[in-house]
Amino acid sequence: RDIFIHAYEQFNMASMMDIKNLITDFEKINGHVDLVLIDYLKHLQPGDGIKYGYDTQAVKMRKENTAEKMKNVAVEFGTRIVTADQADDVPIEIWNDPKKIMTRHNIAGAKNLPDSFSFMFIGNQTRDEQKNNTMRISVEKFRNYMIPPEPIHIATNYKYGRFYDHQRTVQLFYDE
Repeated sequence: RDIFIHAYEQFNMASMMDIKNLITDFEKINGHVDLVLIDYLKHLQPGDGIKYGYDTQAVKMRKENTAEKMKNVAVEFGTRIVTADQADDVPIEIWNDPKKIMTRHNIAGAKNLPDSFSFMFIGNQTRDEQKNNTMRISVEKFRNYMIPPEPIHIATNYKYGRFYDHQRTVQLFYDE
């Protein structure tokens, strides 16, 4: 299948209304959109006409309102929308300990952000895991599915522009 990319030249220029209009225009020409990837939530506006400030509460409200609009657009078009956000200032004792994982409470400025989403996965990576090109993905929210009791271990391959290395993941973690 084809991948189409639309990029905005500046941060904070796009809103969910812009995304909705892009999907509408795209579907008129190409048909149904299966998946929309947005990189990333921090630089997207809800498109609700509200002027948000830059303090912590305003950032939280903007992100949560954007997430709600994102969910509404996904439902309206019968598609899936994926985005990412960053963690807050997590102490090194947490993120660099392979026995600990970050949770929804570590999201930068918006602890209720996952409420709008059906799925939430959190990448956890210590310094050693980064050197070894591995990562743990914890499942925080997995609508209609059972949440795995332990983080999912994967191999990464950023050297070749790949987040996930399937062959190495199976070899390292799942090959019996």
